[in-house]
Amino acid sequence: MILMVGVRFSTIGWYQVLQGEAYAAVPGRSGTVMAITSAAGLIGGVIVWIVGIVANQAGLQAAMWLLLAAPVALVIFVPRPT
Repeated sequence: MILMVGVRFSTIGWYQVLQGEAYAAVPGRSGTVMAITSAAGLIGGVIVWIVGIVANQAGLQAAMWLLLAAPVALVIFVPRPT
């Protein structure tokens, strides 16, 4: 619990900073940023639901392997800065 609280306190400002960067990246198009943010939130909720179904049907270990797909995809598909 102490570790979880420590992680939360160390990342408490990330959301606001990222939101500000998103709005700054496309000046005058705040509606577009809001729409994309809402869509991403909906997709995130669906993903959590799918992981829950996999955990229920195939077990917790299968769901954990499914969760590992996200960081692996980031490593593979996000381009490295040159």
